[in-house]
Amino acid sequence: MSNKLELTYKGIMALQSNEAVINDDAVKDNWIQTAVKTRGVSPEEAEQRYELERLLFNKYLADRACSKVTDRFSVYEAAVMLNLSGVTLHEGEGYLIAMGSKLTFQVGWKGRLKQIQDNPNVQFAHQPEVVYDCDEFDYEVMPFKKITKHKPGNRTKESKITHVYFVIELKATTRPLIFIMNDVDVYNIRDNRSQSYKQYLKDKPIADKNGGKITKYKSGGQETYQVDLEVPMWVSDEAQSWRKTVIKHAYNSKLIPQSVMERDINLKIVKINENAGAKDFDVDETPLAEYTIMREDDEDPAPSPDVQTPVVEEDPNAETF
Repeated sequence: MSNKLELTYKGIMALQSNEAVINDDAVKDNWIQTAVKTRGVSPEEAEQRYELERLLFNKYLADRACSKVTDRFSVYEAAVMLNLSGVTLHEGEGYLIAMGSKLTFQVGWKGRLKQIQDNPNVQFAHQPEVVYDCDEFDYEVMPFKKITKHKPGNRTKESKITHVYFVIELKATTRPLIFIMNDVDVYNIRDNRSQSYKQYLKDKPIADKNGGKITKYKSGGQETYQVDLEVPMWVSDEAQSWRKTVIKHAYNSKLIPQSVMERDINLKIVKINENAGAKDFDVDETPLAEYTIMREDDEDPAPSPDVQTPVVEEDPNAETF
């Protein structure tokens, strides 16, 4: 490994720019070694992924949104989380988010779907299906969840979504995992957790009176400028919002079997997110790799608690979805 930089809190913070963090030779070497060790890829494949993500990472760091990011170690932690997640910054699988002086990494819903599909215990993850009020739809909950009927009806623009379901086939059993959410479940998440939807509801009455425009303040709080009203996915593509919600719900449920290594990493990623202060974002324990962030004053990391992997029992009478 390169001796250019000692990967400690003091060493990272001493770098002269945010870009210097992701571009540093030692960070690159560490990225490659971690990917080889935890994901089983070749050094060449790991380096190719590093170069792609480095370009995308630098593109975001050059954005105005990152102008106030001064915590170099948070940039390093975001890079570590990106590497561990197994997803890419390309096409919305993952995102970098500036939060004041800190940078955080967030896995998007496309990334969560990829993580589920890449889980070694998963045979196949179907695309989530939305159900409208005109559809014929029925399911059983006991003794095991099972979709007994879903026949799409004559859908129109006035049709309303009532349910969404997500089917995951596991390698260890013929009975799939089925996640079903109704309108109460989904709208409760939208109304309480979607900041973009809340902002839209706040800005829309103003935009309606101002030709679709809203006023924003420039840095300093005195000069203003006009921008178009930002329409969130909950308004522009509600069906897709339902699908991403059930994917996140499935991922967070802990019902998909994980390896011991993955459970250990979940705890480490939580620690990174807490250090970055990203508690209000979708930072729900990214799995799939192993890494330890050591600050200079850290003690050896504590062992992970003995969490039991869910046991999936065979039901000889169950039908395969």
